[in-house]
Amino acid sequence: MDKKNMRYLHYCACILVFLALSVASESIIAANTSGVMPVIVDTDMGWDDWIAIPYLLHSPRVEVKAISVVGTGISHCKEGLIHLQQLLDLVGKPDIPIACGKEKPFLGNQAFPKVMRESADQLDNIILPPPSHERKMMLSAVELLNNTIGSSSDKIVLLALGPLTNVADLLRKYPDIGNNIKEIVISGGTISGQGNLNIPNVYKTDNKKAEWNMYADPVAVAIVLNSGLNIVLIPTDITSQFPITMKLASDYKEKGNTKTAKFISNIFEFYRDNNRKGFDGLKLWDPVAVYGSLHLDDNTLVHTELNKLIIDSTYGSDSFGVLIPHEQGALIRIVHSIDKEGFYSSLWQTLNYSAMATTLSH
Repeated sequence: MDKKNMRYLHYCACILVFLALSVASESIIAANTSGVMPVIVDTDMGWDDWIAIPYLLHSPRVEVKAISVVGTGISHCKEGLIHLQQLLDLVGKPDIPIACGKEKPFLGNQAFPKVMRESADQLDNIILPPPSHERKMMLSAVELLNNTIGSSSDKIVLLALGPLTNVADLLRKYPDIGNNIKEIVISGGTISGQGNLNIPNVYKTDNKKAEWNMYADPVAVAIVLNSGLNIVLIPTDITSQFPITMKLASDYKEKGNTKTAKFISNIFEFYRDNNRKGFDGLKLWDPVAVYGSLHLDDNTLVHTELNKLIIDSTYGSDSFGVLIPHEQGALIRIVHSIDKEGFYSSLWQTLNYSAMATTLSH
């Protein structure tokens, strides 16, 4: 082969390589920028979820495919579903599929205290319009989760904001469903801090390290941790660092310009006026978990480290429901810090100025 032909072939090869790299580059860019992150929320419909769910629904970064209520959480199924429908109406997304799961844990009966469940079931007497329509629940939570995840063209992020009963039930009944789950993000548990079971005049136990979301169904936690799926834990050690402040409440009351912001202002006012210690002890646990789940790819905002964990699921143990570092445990991605300014700014901007936020009628 003469030099002229060799140069020609070399030129053609370079062109082909350039075109291949261009196509690959465009594919990578498209994969990172086209569309939004598909998410399913599993919630216990506690008061902080009344903030967390609208925050997530208003975010332009995600598409919420379905929401399930965990029956072992702070709210009962019937009331939790009614309030969830009211929240969906509030943000203008009334038709997102919803369902509730079983109301008993895999082992034991360590339910949230009665007074806490009654408060959640009544939405703390915070007024919202009646649900726009009555849902006929044809599917259980597990069936809804399985159908939604299984039919998704993209892998789903499953965000668990309460006990893990629904998630564990899903993985136990449909073990292959994990193939279409990108990761499970869990809000709850403690790593280095104290638990939150003991509540003055409400609940007392010798268990000082467990957190309610883990304690309500430790066997479910063990099933999820041992599933082999990608697990991200956002522990209460971190989310408890984000309080409701008087300035925050004042800003939402005086400057909130959407129906959602006004509703959240009413939540803040209720707890300021009716909680014995005002805002003391109240943290934005699950809204912070939402922020963390949205920014896991940015180490400047959410710092994570890998660690191996097990959970004590031995019924009757003084450490029942406690997460424990262990060399034989599941490898978990644990959030160790979240940017405070970033969270408070994101919450405010999303709930007040998002293009999807429902503005006040004049």
